[in-house]
Order: sequence, then structure tokens, then C-alpha cells
Amino acid sequence: MKKSILSLLVAFMVLGSTVTSYAVSFSDLTNSKGAPHWSSVYIKDIGDKGLVSGYSDGTFRPNSPVSRVDAIVFMSRLYPTDIIKDTYTDNKAKWTTKLNTYNIPEYGRPAIVFALENSWFGEAYLKEFIDSKKKQKEALRYEFCVYLVRALNWETQLSNAAVVKYKDANTIIKQAVAYIELLGRKGIVAVSGEFMPNKSVTRGETAKMLSISYPSSERAKEDSGNTDPGTGTPTPTPTPTPTPTPTPDPGKIIMPSGVIVEGIIKSINLDDNNMVVTIEDSRGNILGFSNKASGVVVAVDGKSAKPEDVKVGYSVKLYTDSTTVKGLEAVSKLDVNKTELAEIVEATSSYIEIKLSNGKTEQYDIGSKADVQKNGKSASVSDLASGDEAKIKIEKSIITEIEAKSIKRTLKDVIIKGVTINSNSSALVTFMDEDGAIRKMNITNSSVIYMKNSRAGISDIKIGYEADVYANSNEILDLTLYTQTKGEVFVGTITDVNTKEDYFFMKDSEAKTIKVMMDSKTDIYDYITGKAQYVRDLEKGQKVIITGYEGIDVIEATRVSYYY
Repeated sequence: MKKSILSLLVAFMVLGSTVTSYAVSFSDLTNSKGAPHWSSVYIKDIGDKGLVSGYSDGTFRPNSPVSRVDAIVFMSRLYPTDIIKDTYTDNKAKWTTKLNTYNIPEYGRPAIVFALENSWFGEAYLKEFIDSKKKQKEALRYEFCVYLVRALNWETQLSNAAVVKYKDANTIIKQAVAYIELLGRKGIVAVSGEFMPNKSVTRGETAKMLSISYPSSERAKEDSGNTDPGTGTPTPTPTPTPTPTPTPDPGKIIMPSGVIVEGIIKSINLDDNNMVVTIEDSRGNILGFSNKASGVVVAVDGKSAKPEDVKVGYSVKLYTDSTTVKGLEAVSKLDVNKTELAEIVEATSSYIEIKLSNGKTEQYDIGSKADVQKNGKSASVSDLASGDEAKIKIEKSIITEIEAKSIKRTLKDVIIKGVTINSNSSALVTFMDEDGAIRKMNITNSSVIYMKNSRAGISDIKIGYEADVYANSNEILDLTLYTQTKGEVFVGTITDVNTKEDYFFMKDSEAKTIKVMMDSKTDIYDYITGKAQYVRDLEKGQKVIITGYEGIDVIEATRVSYYY
């Protein structure tokens, strides 16, 4: 245990040190098959810019959570080092007593004092960094978004009418919505799917947000001399074009050399003369690139164009250097005119997402005068539900007609794979049906839940239970829970442990990182001695044999045995 604490201290010292070298590399950004981690391009970018460093063992640990102290340290790197140092020197005496009272670690004090002096948070928040056991608290995703907006001085750009379209939008605290919406507008966070506001932000997610927002930072402005526009990195030696055209066509747009990345534009933002573009590639990865707008060669449909001519939905080919876009070659989105039989995935007042028979999802805006019917009667968009089947007419990429109907579904012998309980006593249940397909359905206050012939509640739904489901579209009307399936056995190596919330991360034989949850009923044993142990006895590097139930990217453990 002493060895682990020492390693942790060394890691914090590395994180807090001033970075003076560039072209950093980390040993844990690819899996055993050589595929890069989704955040590797962002980690390389901020590492090369000197914004972060890794751990003493040469790893970056992109899936590990970020503490609140480290989150503020990361954000302070968006400012010139001298400004942080001078602010701390001038105000150290003012804050020392408070910093000591709340056990703020030395390496984080300059950044935290700078944040206090610049109103990122108030004095009362100092007690939220370290818990009663003197352990650092983890930064939540919504918190990181709030402080990043403040660190970039963007609060004047917040919208009083901000709305977000996440599936779990009702779990985001009201005060944070405008901050998250603003970062979505700027392409720094995704704007659809699940946001999971109360989940700890990871180092990989942090790298992405810092990388995309860097061109708008004070440090980027200071570094703008003798650097590539908008990147803050030393001007690289130009890469020669492998097969240059001897006699260029005078009417052809010549794109700069660079790594080519292709996809569909998900968001594009022009702000303070910066261009931030987010795309979705063919594998579904969301990637962000940025530069000074004046430093990007833009073409649309083969003709020279301006950055503002590029729109969401365009097919695009980017010529890049790390996360810096130097050239953008787009094909405008053609008008879609068709009628589809599809399943409704999500319906809002402004758009509808549908799932086609081939499993592909598409999203279209709704016309203000769209004719909506459900179950043979006139209806509104608010009457549509996830799981409804619908005949949808699309004209010029706008939905003009919807004929929807509720679908009664009876599903036998499903296996529960996950339960997300919302603040309004509803829940999203994920399960695997008889065909092995993963489905998600909603439980509301009117849903009836049975277990062992008695009424039960949402809290009784656990991963691994067999169940029968009777639903109206994707709303569960009746859920009958049976016994849990026989637990499976999993093996791996612990990579991180959270003793406060009783979970750890492990890597399995395929180098996949999995979260393992425990509770008061989980038995923990020393595999060699057979003696019962506690969560605090689990450490990074231990081998584990787990009996439990597999959910979506999580295992709920009933027994954990460890050894070295």
C-alpha cells in the first residue's frame, strides 16, 4: 500500500510539473491489436503543446477519472505559465490558511488560486476538492463543462434559452444546461446521445475538450507567433506531396499536404476568427479539428469557398496535422426526398431520429406544418414515442408527414444488462432479447413490476435477472422479474480502484477496460490465503477472478478473489 501511495504522489508530481518537451508519446494509447484509443489524436495534440504530461511509467491512462484538483490544473494550462505563477505569488498569503484547512495539495495550489481570483468558483467550493478521508474527489462531466466555459471567459455567450437534446437531459442540473449547450455549439462536446452528467470525466475526454478549445485560449494567443495558425505548436517541416501533379489545372483547388480524414460534418463553429469542425467518420468516431479560419483552404463542390459556406451534414475530406485542419474539401448535402417505413428512436419538437430496416439511423428536421397522425388520429410530435413504427415522408430533407402507431411487444426470457434510474423515478432498462439483440426501454411510474409473484420497484431490477417484458412501443407496461442467471466468471488485471464508491477498472485478456461494481454483499478474498478482505485491500496491478453478472461495459460482482 505504501508503494502505491508513493506511485500516486509521483504521478501527481508529474502532472503538476511544467512541460518543456514536445512530441510526447504514451505507451497505452493502442490496444493489443494495434488499434488506437479514440482519444489518442487529442492526447498527442495537447501533449505536443505541453498542456499535459503522463505518469512516471510512460502511460497516459485515458480511461481513468480526473480529480477536481487535476481538472483545474488542466484548465489552468490554457493560460501562459507566467500568469499563473504571478497570480499565485501575489495572492498566496491571502489563501494559504484556507488551502491548508481544506487540505489542497501543493501541486494544485497555483491553479486553484488562479481560478479563485478569476471567479471560476467561489471560496465555499474549496471544501469540495478533498473528502473527509483526505482523498481527492473526482470531477463530474457537467462540472468540467461549467469550469471550462469560465476558464475560457465564454460566460457572456451563454444562452438564456439553452436547450440540449440528450436522451438523459432531465438528469442535468438546470444551472449547467447553458454551459453544456454552449460547448456543444462550439463542437467541444457531442450534442446527441447520452451525456451522463454525473459520471466522472476521464483523462481522454479531458484531452478532447482541451484540444478543441485550445485555439480560443489565452495561451494560444501568446503562442501565436512563430507557430502554425491556431495550433500553438512549432511550425512543422512541410511534408512533400508524394505524387505532385506536374502541371496543375488552373481551376482546381490545391489542398495542403497532410493526413486525410473523411466523414460527415456534425458541427462547425466560427468564433473569434477560429474554425472548429467536428466530424463523424465511417466507424462512428466523433473527431474534432480546429485552426484559425484564415489558415484553412476551403472548397465546396469543387469550388473555392469560405468557411461559413460549410454546413452540418456535408460529406467532407479534411487535410490535417494532428488535430489542426489545414484544408477542407466538402460535398454539399443533397436534398433527400423519400418515404420510409422506420422505427422512431427519438422525437423532439425540432427533429426526429429514425431507425431503418437495415439498422441504420438517420435524423431529419420537422417542418413547422408537418402532418402528424398516430394510431389513425390527428396528433402532435409530443405524442410520438420511442419505439413507435411510422411511415415518414421526407421532402427536401424535411419531414412533412408522419403516420405512426404504437406497437405492443411481448418479449420472453430477456436478460437485464443495465438500469439507469432517473431523478423523476423513471428508468431506462437495457436488456438482451432471445435473438441476442440489445434493446432499451423506459419504465415510468405507471409501469407494473413483479418479482416472485409480488409487486416490486425499480430498485429491484438488477443486472443478470431473467424477465418477461410487455411494452407499448418502448414504454414498459409490465415487467416480471425471475431469478438471476447463473453468474459468469471473468479474469483480468486491476488498473484503477475507487474505494469510496466501491468499484475498480480492470483489463481483460483482450486488453478491454471494464468497470467492476461491488456492493455490501460482494465477497472479497485473498486468493492465496482464502481470507476475507475489504475493498481497501484491492490495488492496481493485482490479478482478479470475478464471479458476477455482465452488463453493458460493466460487471456487477458477487465475489472477487485477488492475487499478485
